[in-house]
Amino acid sequence: MKSCSSRKRWRLAKNVTIKNRRNQLVFTSVTFLFLAVTLLWPLANLFTTTLADVSISDLKETFARSSLQKAVRLTFIQAAFSTIAALAIGLPVAHVTTRYKFWGCTALRSITVVPFVIPTLVAAVAIRSTFDFFGVDDVNPLFAIVAAHVFMSIAIVTKIVGGFWATLHPALDEAAQLLGATPWRRFVRLQLRLLRPAIAAAATVIFLFSMTSFGVIRLLGRNSRTLETEIYRYAIARTDFETAGILALLQVVLVAVLAYVAARLQRRISTPRHQTVTHTKQKIMTWRQRIYVLAVCVSVVVTVIVPMAALVEKSLRVGEQFGLANYRRLSQPNDLLNVTPLDTLLKSLLFAAAATLLATAVAGIAVAAIRHHGSAARILETLVFLPLGVSSVALGFGYLVTFTFAEFRSSPWVLPLSHALLGLPLVAAAALPALRSINPTLLWSATTLGASPTRIVSSIVWPLTRQAFFAGALFAAAVSLGEFGAASFLSRSDTSLTAPLAIYRLSSQPGDVLRGQAMALSVTLAAIVGLLSYVAEKMRSARTASIF
Repeated sequence: MKSCSSRKRWRLAKNVTIKNRRNQLVFTSVTFLFLAVTLLWPLANLFTTTLADVSISDLKETFARSSLQKAVRLTFIQAAFSTIAALAIGLPVAHVTTRYKFWGCTALRSITVVPFVIPTLVAAVAIRSTFDFFGVDDVNPLFAIVAAHVFMSIAIVTKIVGGFWATLHPALDEAAQLLGATPWRRFVRLQLRLLRPAIAAAATVIFLFSMTSFGVIRLLGRNSRTLETEIYRYAIARTDFETAGILALLQVVLVAVLAYVAARLQRRISTPRHQTVTHTKQKIMTWRQRIYVLAVCVSVVVTVIVPMAALVEKSLRVGEQFGLANYRRLSQPNDLLNVTPLDTLLKSLLFAAAATLLATAVAGIAVAAIRHHGSAARILETLVFLPLGVSSVALGFGYLVTFTFAEFRSSPWVLPLSHALLGLPLVAAAALPALRSINPTLLWSATTLGASPTRIVSSIVWPLTRQAFFAGALFAAAVSLGEFGAASFLSRSDTSLTAPLAIYRLSSQPGDVLRGQAMALSVTLAAIVGLLSYVAEKMRSARTASIF
């Protein structure tokens, strides 16, 4: 009897193992097929098509052009300045919100996150509104670009560095204080050394974010040209696909290297050596601490709150008075757009809904395939998160030269497809930890008791992971609503005109009516994206130092 029972259990275990491997193979195949069609094929076709007849001498000739050399230099210069300025302002904010207890501390930290979640084009409009509010007309383009990047990037420092800072055990600082070390010496010799990986991770992410900036450069840079804008100019304005392909290849390589470095640094700070369950913030006691905290609060007001307030003020200003006329005009046509600004917002919401549904469905299949450990799962996980390291401009360019059959690139539904690809890593990043936290014994027991895969998913897996899936889906929807780079390549008619594209067109033209519509549409879009991001952040079950 025992032998028969053991044999039955062995057969059951074997059948379950075979079924799990079969399901994992199916999930892996579906995920890889989606990534192959939406990511690998467009990028591969982009380079094989545009660089097929390019020789080494052509490459040398292309990079010898003074205009391209200036574009490369400006790309790195503005990214470097943006990174330095964001760290200079963000590190004190991270220190104050982590170490000191005072009224408004939580609000201060939350306010810095708002510019990061709103669309980049809206952030650029906010910076321009700030200069207009103070009557500054002739602004250096580089200064305006850096100001916009700092406005958006402070949150990266507060979340990565501040999140890591909060995990450092206070006993280390207390021991150094008992040994007679001054506050400055404790910071430089102790805390700063422990914070180096987090600071390096934040700097790499900010540099990557600034280097791939597209909407900010186009709106605030005047005639400034970076790699991103040069790819667009050569591909769309000049139809010089060879030069655009060379620049896109350079951009992809640079972004891939920086994304790899950022990922490695993120893993280093994900499990810090010195952790504590509780961390007590100290009260402000001395006048130096009061001045320091006040100076940090003023810096946040100047760099974050003033641009947001200027944007709202511009949206409410009608001539010399204030009112809601600009918001009412969103439902009225104008001479620039063939549709109303409200129509573009509704179109963006429709595209975001379609992209979110597709991204969530594919992410569910993908995380089911990569939740197991192994080389195949690691390769697939790398592919799933690969879109985070791909420029949306290069992706839009790839779609433009690839989906030429049946004029699919002119279809309005090519935009949700590209947005779904960009949202896939966000949903997967939110759902994968929740799925991996489920005890495998629970799933195994349900299978051995005869539960079907559908029953297991509906009764066990979905209740334990739905909150994470919803949070990731909201982040994906927010990204879709604010996406501008790929849309600049793929929006071929009024049927695919999204709200960020409408904001760019309206804000680039003179006239109070058009500018007023752009401001009102910017505030409306920022409010929607901010609400989605706020709800998504509230739904996240685990807080980490990651920005995703």
